[in-house]
Amino acid sequence: MAEPIALEQSQLAFERLNQALAGGLFVSVRKLLNELEPADIAYVFEASPPKSRKVLWKLLDEEREGEVLQYLSEDMREAFLKDMAPSELAAATADLETDDLADILNSLPADVFREVLLS
Repeated sequence: MAEPIALEQSQLAFERLNQALAGGLFVSVRKLLNELEPADIAYVFEASPPKSRKVLWKLLDEEREGEVLQYLSEDMREAFLKDMAPSELAAATADLETDDLADILNSLPADVFREVLLS
């Protein structure tokens, strides 16, 4: 995996994303967001206001969700996980390494954990 871009580049990408988001340029936001490394996407989510996070999450390519989840703070990860259906979470985490998957699954309630495993 490539190294995350430098902090100042992350901040620049964050500013560009916010400008595009504020301007309603969702196609541009999707493109900019999905060109970033997972750690940098997590930085964008952590630095964004809650309302923007939800929009950004919807614009994130589904196959990138699992990678991004592993870089989020525990509180933020839990906020996204609670809104995901077990089948969606299973699909998002299907390609993760076992230890990364375990970290994510261990933060789930037991009943949701079982549903994800069965999915």
